[in-house]
Amino acid sequence: MFKKWIKVGGGYEYEGTRIAGVEEGFPAANAGMKAGMSIIMMDDVNIAGYKDFQNFMNHTTPGQKVEVRTKEKTCLYSYPLF
Repeated sequence: MFKKWIKVGGGYEYEGTRIAGVEEGFPAANAGMKAGMSIIMMDDVNIAGYKDFQNFMNHTTPGQKVEVRTKEKTCLYSYPLF
């Protein structure tokens, strides 16, 4: 089992899932993700809400690289999961 050092919430978002917190020094933080951003796509999968995020993360493996698109930024983050 491994931990994924990003906290997300499902409340009050019309699109995506809001990042509630990011652990410093881990892949999400190193990629520039910050609390308050909203994830709308991971790889080629649309993230409409928390359940989509959770389902996507449940199918990842340690060391896998994931491209993440946020509503706030047009760039893509690619980082290996722990």
